[in-house]
Amino acid sequence: MDLVKAGVTNSQVIFTVRSLPLHGVLFVSDTSPPQTNVVWFTMSDLRLGRVTYLHDCSENSTDLVQLELRFHDVASLPDVPADLLLAHNFTLPVRVVPVNDRPTLVLPANDTLVLIVQTHLRLTSELLRAVDPDDPPDNLEFDVATNHSDGSYFAMGSGNVSRFSQADVDAGRVRLVQRGGPVIQYLSLRVTDGRETSDARRLGVIGVVIRLRAVRNTGLVVRLPRSPWAIISSDNLTFTCGAVHQNVDVRYEMTSSPRHGLLERRHGGQSEWRPATTFTQVSLPFCGKKNDPYLYKKLRHYQFLNVLFKIGYCVVPFRSF
Repeated sequence: MDLVKAGVTNSQVIFTVRSLPLHGVLFVSDTSPPQTNVVWFTMSDLRLGRVTYLHDCSENSTDLVQLELRFHDVASLPDVPADLLLAHNFTLPVRVVPVNDRPTLVLPANDTLVLIVQTHLRLTSELLRAVDPDDPPDNLEFDVATNHSDGSYFAMGSGNVSRFSQADVDAGRVRLVQRGGPVIQYLSLRVTDGRETSDARRLGVIGVVIRLRAVRNTGLVVRLPRSPWAIISSDNLTFTCGAVHQNVDVRYEMTSSPRHGLLERRHGGQSEWRPATTFTQVSLPFCGKKNDPYLYKKLRHYQFLNVLFKIGYCVVPFRSF
């Protein structure tokens, strides 16, 4: 039918959506956001390319939209064809052609991990992650192009591996082992979903020797007589040993007892406070509250408190990372 000859303009051709798509959104680009289905549009919208179907990225490869076609304000036209006075219903089928997304590899900051020499680190998805919206973790496999048996390598169980999945990483089955000296070594990694493969990335493994460094050592202020105790927190006392990514704690050992007070610690969730001679960095809170399970000191006299600490470190055993 020649609409121009019949005197019908594009804006008079109205499409009404009778049934919305199940797996996407139908919208007019300059009137509705993509999250909102449009309920009608005109032939002018179609001519100008403003009507868009946006798929929801599900696994469904087909969809449909039920439409009704009407011609607006045409009854007054001379010799109007009868078809222009009727509503016409039809179905717009949608066929989705899947395109496989290429997986990408996400490494830690600066593409490096810092390990104490001769130790290992159990990997998590925060440290090593494959990103692919099309595939579950079981289908995403890491391929290690360089795995040094005499240096740093990936391991599962009792042996080194050159291939493992994201599911293995998520389950904590993959370890990064450092067997070199205090140097940086590189491991080349790719990730594949079985169809597409990511670009190769280099993961730097920096071996470090434990060196204790004082971050804070401010001392304590006991406000007598209002309060006979002072809280030891990480704001007062913090040492680090350079283990950025590993669970390594600093241990403090008291080498001389305070002359005018006590060093006490509350154990677990108990309310009982017991004398203590050692404690670790993780036992010190970031901010003090009297009822928290940490160390504090009680003074019984208006005297200056002086305690000496021997600072050491405790590394979680190799097998328990």
